[in-house]
Amino acid sequence: MTNDEYQSHFALWAALKAPLLIGCSLNGISNVTLGILGNKEVIGVNQDLLGKQADLLVHDGGSQVWGGALSENRFVYVCFNRQDKAMSFSLNFNDLLPSQ
Repeated sequence: MTNDEYQSHFALWAALKAPLLIGCSLNGISNVTLGILGNKEVIGVNQDLLGKQADLLVHDGGSQVWGGALSENRFVYVCFNRQDKAMSFSLNFNDLLPSQ
């Protein structure tokens, strides 16, 4: 995978409240990989006290938006481009607010 794909993969694991495991050798681990695995904001989403995983809110074949509630009236959104070319996302967050 590319570094962008690894970063996206880790973000989705965090939003889905999956266990965040290191599945690579620590010998010679790159600074980029350490940056992904040590991202405190992403880890904070995973370990949020509400413990509610994100739901698939939008799926149109080429893109996905996952979102969910966090504690303290906060929300997380993860947008994925599943195409082989660049695309833009246009979101109205009021339409995406997950039910609580």
